[in-house]
Amino acid sequence: MAGALAAAEGSVTVAELVEKTGLARTTVSRSLTVLEAGGRAVRVPGRRHGAGRDPDQWSHTGKPGSADTAPPPVPSSPGAKVPSPGSRAEVDGASVWRTQGRVTSTGSRLAPGGLRELVVACLGRDRTRAWSAGEIARVVGRSAGAVTNVFDLLIATGVAEQDGTGRPRRVRLR
Repeated sequence: MAGALAAAEGSVTVAELVEKTGLARTTVSRSLTVLEAGGRAVRVPGRRHGAGRDPDQWSHTGKPGSADTAPPPVPSSPGAKVPSPGSRAEVDGASVWRTQGRVTSTGSRLAPGGLRELVVACLGRDRTRAWSAGEIARVVGRSAGAVTNVFDLLIATGVAEQDGTGRPRRVRLR
């Protein structure tokens, strides 16, 4: 991308780079953002006029360096230190959960099946204890309603069993 930007005379728009390189618009936009963060590209925001706005203009700074440098490895990359599944840890100063080979920030959207993994890990801590949805919700930082839905799935698939008929409903692993 840096080569296409450097080859352009003056400044160019994302649309012009898409046409020139044949890459997808999102790929070009992300590449330009990475180049900008690395000091290899400069963005001049488009002017506003009424409700519209002109496209941003991009130009190359002339700084040496590879345009396609790989980003630093993410915590879930092979060989990187990651917490065990269903555990909480600090990664780059942020509290995270490790789920299905992906690290997701606490409070953000979990990977598919991530909540199920967290609930099973919590239930697996003490197989003799029956947990309520509220107790697990407080431990994993998710809603009790979402945990109840996972309980239903675990009971239906035979992974867990309901403990009695009392309220609140309590579940343990089989």
